[in-house]
Amino acid sequence: MNGLTITELNVSRDARGWNTHPLDESDLSAGRFANVHIVSMNPGAIRGNHKHIIQTEQVLIIGGPVLFIAVDTETGERFERVFQPSEQLRIAAAPGVAHAFKNIGDGVAYLLCASDLAFDPANPDTLRVELIG
Repeated sequence: MNGLTITELNVSRDARGWNTHPLDESDLSAGRFANVHIVSMNPGAIRGNHKHIIQTEQVLIIGGPVLFIAVDTETGERFERVFQPSEQLRIAAAPGVAHAFKNIGDGVAYLLCASDLAFDPANPDTLRVELIG
């Protein structure tokens, strides 16, 4: 889908668990991120259900399984996938790509989010698009 990128992250695993670098280090060194935050999702919780007008948002899902849906709001093209807890992938949604996440597992899941626009509560750069009800 145009405007949606899913990148498999390099992951090191050992008896303790896994380790990855969730954000592209060239983007970090160039100062392309203005906002990094993490949100939790209780079982059954839905996050997103929106699109951004000017910002690109990147997300790493931690835990799961999590249902992810994205729709190009100009073409109507739809992408749907369940991400498993064993996967470490970075999802990038460009402006105009509506996206939503639903925790379909039994435990808490987390979304590590980064964008190229500083958060402004008076102008959050989001328009609601209900993809998951």
